[in-house]
Amino acid sequence: FYHHSHRCRTGMSANDRRIWSAKFFVGDKLAREAYTLLAPEFHAADLASLQGSALGERVGELGCRLRDSGSLPGLPTWHPEESPEFTRSVELWRLAVCEETCHRFDELTQQSFLEAEACYCQMGHLAPRLAALRWCCCMCWIAARSGAVTAASAGGSFGTVMPATSADACRQAKHSMLKWLQELIQEPAVLAIFDFDLIGHGVWHAGGREPLPQEAEQEWFRRGVEFDIIKLWMQVSHLEPAELNPLAPSIKMVQPLGTPDVFVRPVQVARYILERHKWGAEMLQPPIDNLHGKALISGPVLHADVPPEH
Repeated sequence: FYHHSHRCRTGMSANDRRIWSAKFFVGDKLAREAYTLLAPEFHAADLASLQGSALGERVGELGCRLRDSGSLPGLPTWHPEESPEFTRSVELWRLAVCEETCHRFDELTQQSFLEAEACYCQMGHLAPRLAALRWCCCMCWIAARSGAVTAASAGGSFGTVMPATSADACRQAKHSMLKWLQELIQEPAVLAIFDFDLIGHGVWHAGGREPLPQEAEQEWFRRGVEFDIIKLWMQVSHLEPAELNPLAPSIKMVQPLGTPDVFVRPVQVARYILERHKWGAEMLQPPIDNLHGKALISGPVLHADVPPEH
C-alpha cells in the first residue's frame, strides 16, 4: 500500500527514482518547455499529457526524427544531410538520460548541447539547418536548466534552485535562441523566400538582387521553411522571460526609393501573406446548427474552400 501511494504521489516508479533525468523533468517544470521546441506542432498545453519521467527518452526519439526526417516529417522536398555532430549530440543525450547522478547528467548534457550547436553551424542546406536549429534550441534550454539545477543539487538528490539563478539561466538560453533566429532571418536567401510570398520588392545587397533559391521554387519547400521559422519564433517567445520578446527578429521588406521600408514580425507573416494575395481569412466560432447530430467542437474551426477556376 505504501509503495502504491508513493508512486501515485510522485508519478515515478522505483526505477525512475534512480534515474536523474526523471527527477530532473519532474522536479523542474521549466525544463519540460524544451519539448515544445522539437516540432512546429507542439504547444505548452501538450506538456500536461506527458509524463515527466519519460520525457528524456521522448526527447531523444524526437532528436532522431529531426535528424532523419526534418521538422516536418513527410514533406516531399526533404533531403537529409549527414552530420556526425547531430548524431553525436543525440547519442550523448541518450547516455545522459540513463545517468543516476546530477553532475554526470549535466556533464553529458552540456557536451550534447555543444555538439548540437556545432551541428547547426556547419549545416549547409536550409531544411536540415532548421531541423538542427530546433535540436540546438532544445538542448540549449535543457543545458541551461540542468546547470541551474545541478548547482543546487548533490549526487542523486534534487536541490532547491534559487529564483535568481533560475531566471538567469532562462534569460541566457532564450537570448541565445533569439540571436540564432535573428542571424537566420537576416540571411539574404531566407529573406528572399519570405519576400517572394510577401510580394515584396526583392532583397538587395552589394552583389545586386538576391535570387530565389532554386529549391524554394517548390511551394512545399518554401511554405515549409516559412512555417517552421514562424512557429519556432512563436515557441521561443513563449519561454521565460517574456521581456526578451522585443528582441525578436523582424523581416525587412524593401520598398521603392523614397518610401520607408516595412518590417514584419514573424508572427504576422502568415496573415500578411494571405492578405497580400487577397486570400481571405477570418476567425469564426463553429456553428451550432444540427448540434444534436454531431459532436460539439470547442473553439475556432478552420474552413477551407477551393478557389474558383478561371
